[in-house]
Amino acid sequence: MFHWEWNAVTVDLMEQDGVLTGNGCCAGIDADSMGINCCAPVNGHVADGRASFGFSFAFGTEPHTYSTYAYVSADRMRMTGTFSESTEPVAWVRLDPGETTLPLDHTAAILALGKFLGTYALVLADDPAPGADFVAQQAYRLDVDAHFVFGELGPFWAEEMEWREAEQTMVTGPVPATTPGLPVALALHHDGTRLASVEATMASGIRYHFQATATQP
Repeated sequence: MFHWEWNAVTVDLMEQDGVLTGNGCCAGIDADSMGINCCAPVNGHVADGRASFGFSFAFGTEPHTYSTYAYVSADRMRMTGTFSESTEPVAWVRLDPGETTLPLDHTAAILALGKFLGTYALVLADDPAPGADFVAQQAYRLDVDAHFVFGELGPFWAEEMEWREAEQTMVTGPVPATTPGLPVALALHHDGTRLASVEATMASGIRYHFQATATQP
């Protein structure tokens, strides 16, 4: 799961007749999480493209319950939604076989994301807007850190991105569609000194164009 802290919450889920079971850990399903006793059985449900699940554990003497409510992509490779410990939207992605947590060694993407680090306000540049997903003159928040892009246009992970040097553009996605109204792809355009504009592509194919202004985080 991302975006929430660096230690990715990880679950190993099984589904039967809409019932979810399995195991969840606070920082990867591995010896590190088990060593600090932050793994526990998961229970939940999935139906009509939505999932809810969680698990509870005690870290020292402090109890914790991690829970999520998310939209599930049709191929079940990605989920986006809310997480009980965060006010920011989060996403869940499938790990490759043999992986126990979210890998953070995508060096090329990290170097490229360094050009964009910060918090931005995005305002529609389209006049008129090509659809009803975003409102003119409203500012939408976008945050960029070393491994993620997140905010009101949804969370994207570095391994879902590609830096195009000739175009000075970071392309994210397309990813499988999840939450209605969230883009499935972003193109972050750099003008040589800063993030200048963003193009967002919806699952419908509609594209929106935003002007970007750096703000205080």
